[in-house]
Amino acid sequence: MSITINQRKLARAVDRIYLLREKKSTMPILEHFLLRLADGGKVLEMFATNLEAIGRVTVPLDTVQGELPGLAVEAVKLKKAVQALTANKSLTLERVTRKEKDHSGISREVVSLIVSGLETSTAYVLATTSPDEFPTVKMADAPPTTMPAKDLLEALRVTSYAVSDDETRYNLNGLFFEKARDGGTFIVASDGHRMAATRVQNEIAAQDVIVPKSAIGPLAKVLAKESGEVIIRADEKRIGFEAGGLQLSTTGLDGRFPDWRQIVPYLTGGGFTVDGEKLVASIKRVTALSSDSHVPVIVKVTPDKASVEVTARDAKATEPIDVVSAESYDFALRNTYFAEAIKKLGPGMMRIAPGKKNLAAIRISREDETDGAFAVVMPGRA
Repeated sequence: MSITINQRKLARAVDRIYLLREKKSTMPILEHFLLRLADGGKVLEMFATNLEAIGRVTVPLDTVQGELPGLAVEAVKLKKAVQALTANKSLTLERVTRKEKDHSGISREVVSLIVSGLETSTAYVLATTSPDEFPTVKMADAPPTTMPAKDLLEALRVTSYAVSDDETRYNLNGLFFEKARDGGTFIVASDGHRMAATRVQNEIAAQDVIVPKSAIGPLAKVLAKESGEVIIRADEKRIGFEAGGLQLSTTGLDGRFPDWRQIVPYLTGGGFTVDGEKLVASIKRVTALSSDSHVPVIVKVTPDKASVEVTARDAKATEPIDVVSAESYDFALRNTYFAEAIKKLGPGMMRIAPGKKNLAAIRISREDETDGAFAVVMPGRA
């Protein structure tokens, strides 16, 4: 059995699902792509999964000879082979079998996938694994809704940086999609030290779901190249996204996301406004003498003047900053978390609101707050 396929289209498809494979897994099959024919043998469909999410792409075929039973091939090797054959307009994928004896002398059938170009003589022989070992493929199946890809990408951009990497806090290892009571969807992330949230007007999920971090990167990569709409399918068990030729589906993470709303009422209104980029630049200058990336930065604000300062051992740095404030504030912040939040929300004027009622947290948002995006960071220790 052999097929011919456009090299660029195949390379693009491989690239879209490559990040969904599991690296260095205790289940070697998760390092593979599942390949099989679909649509009456007119297209090649490929799957990759890390068990938390699964991705599907399809590529139209130029020609087909014989049948292609499903097979699993190592993702890294297929990607390298396809990339190495860029000089070819079309590629041939051929499934071949042979008999060989193992160390016990027992004969067994070995299946290989030969990847070669029509314009060059290079051929790669890749080992395959039985498709029966690949996890069951189930994509989200529900009536579709759509939203602009750029809107979803922006929502991911201003929130996903706050997703936790701590595997012991599994329920924080993803983005929380919460259905708003009055329409739309809140998208929230937190690692326990900071929180980032925004709201989109579209109802994305049928119910609240935590989309794993392993699905966010591949989705954002595709959305960044998509100028049209993203198709969303959400049922009671899964949520799926389709854009740029990638179909991505996830059941979401187990566990319950913390009640992020508890702190929000105490962090609205008030505060002071400041140019975000200039504030980050000032913080960078006053922290230059410290080797500690989390050195606390003291922010002092009055209606008349404001400054940022850092004390590092026997040295001290101070710089005045321009703010607009009707009240006085004196607090410490963690410069790394604070600066990252401002960069994600910026550029432009920011509203910084230290917590009220003895709440030790700082709210950061754009001055007009029209898009609903904001971040919350815990203060530093002075």
